[in-house]
Amino acid sequence: MTDSFENGINGATGDYLFPQLSTKEIATIAKNASTEKQHLNDLKDRARELRDQSKAPAAWVDPTDLAIAGWGVIFAETYPGYTLEALKSDNGLGLLLKHRQQKASEQVETYYKECVYKSGQSKNDFLKAYKVPTSGAVDPGQGMPYYLMIVGDPETIPYEFQYQLDVQYAVGRIYFDTLAEYAYYAQSVVRAETEKVERPRQVSFWGVRNQGDDATKLSSEKLIKPLSEWLPEKAPSWDCPTLLAEEATKQNLSRQINQGSAPAILFTASHGMGFPKDNPYQKQFQGSLVCQEWKRFSKFDPETQVFSAADIKAEANFHGLITFHFACYGLGTPKFNDFKQGEKELAEAPFIARLPQQLLSHAKGGALAVIGHVDRAFANSFQVYGTKQLVVYQSFLKCLIDRYPVGYAMEYFNQQYAELASDCNLSIRNENSDKDIADLSTRSTNARNYAIFGDPAVKIAVSSVSNNDISSTNYKVWFQPAPMSPEDIIQKQNNKIQKLEQLVKALQAENQQLREQLPKSQG
Repeated sequence: MTDSFENGINGATGDYLFPQLSTKEIATIAKNASTEKQHLNDLKDRARELRDQSKAPAAWVDPTDLAIAGWGVIFAETYPGYTLEALKSDNGLGLLLKHRQQKASEQVETYYKECVYKSGQSKNDFLKAYKVPTSGAVDPGQGMPYYLMIVGDPETIPYEFQYQLDVQYAVGRIYFDTLAEYAYYAQSVVRAETEKVERPRQVSFWGVRNQGDDATKLSSEKLIKPLSEWLPEKAPSWDCPTLLAEEATKQNLSRQINQGSAPAILFTASHGMGFPKDNPYQKQFQGSLVCQEWKRFSKFDPETQVFSAADIKAEANFHGLITFHFACYGLGTPKFNDFKQGEKELAEAPFIARLPQQLLSHAKGGALAVIGHVDRAFANSFQVYGTKQLVVYQSFLKCLIDRYPVGYAMEYFNQQYAELASDCNLSIRNENSDKDIADLSTRSTNARNYAIFGDPAVKIAVSSVSNNDISSTNYKVWFQPAPMSPEDIIQKQNNKIQKLEQLVKALQAENQQLREQLPKSQG
């Protein structure tokens, strides 16, 4: 299966994460996988709704208005290091909770909801506990808001619960180690929505093409390049700068995030760095973005090979950013591998990648959401049997730039998961070829494992005017741009000198022309 390349590097060996699986091996895994019967029925229902062109919220629910769509938060029963009361205070998430409650309960008080997840609950158990229908289009009037934010680590509130809930609802997740990090994120969202923080109308694309590497060759040529060429036609008032192959360096990505030039949306495609269980680098660097500088079999060097949480500077200015990372483990790591049967544990416990945590909890204003992958990412999510399949990615981006909430924009991935999983189950029952089963299995799991880290109700923070119309008086950001490096300062001064020299030459030429036009008696 030439389209099933996995994007992931083993930092301990410098080689790929796992050997390439054969079609037969993947098909065998899919046939032996167990799917909860009720969840399978939900997927079939959702697939049927798709064919009727139905979206997750009921037809009368406006997904852009929280007073109509509703907003809820799902807490764990307990948290390590702090109490639930402290988490809900202004020293934690309090500002965001008050902000969402004010809007969501504007017309109907119950459209804002605080829930508690109890250990071991499935999606259906959870919804039944709140006397809410377990399938069908979402109507917040039936007891559960459309937008739901999970607050908890994936060991306490499992990824599987999030995947199942996300088929029906718009779901995001946040989890941080300290109350201060929760408070920073809450402040970022509230200030972005109340103080009109505006990033430039720009979608930046960054895609590596590592030497001799088929996976990044595909993602750069068949995902990043065509997306960056397609988007300007659909959004002519937006800029789409693109850094590919040799330009997709760590330094260039760092400039996008750290030096005050962050776009409204950043879309990256690369390998994600991975490590075996118990490796001391795993928690800090798993899911960090492998840059153009990486070479196969090279010793892991966090300073040159990857962009990680450690590379985000204290003075960075990316408040309001939304990022999408096509990379293995870009959002998180499960305890067990979702794609390979009989493999030993990937980690001591499932966890969130540090990079999205650091992006959202930046003390001077963070990103609003990170969309990334749990477990490994496969190239056949955008190319199947040699044919580009970009509509899901295109629809997601168009939804974002049209200022739909990120949770609603992700419906296209959830829809794809529902349809592919249903088709895969049917293909297994009909005893179709291993090739068909393997393809449907990896594509459905790939679509399912994209998730939102952040509040699913956030929207991009952009100006209402095009970049050409933005002046220094109406372009507003919360923080001043980060200080430039000495090299950048020297270059800027040299540019000024060059412009002044050009101006002097132009004035001298103009003066000479005037002299030539004067009568000789006045010369």
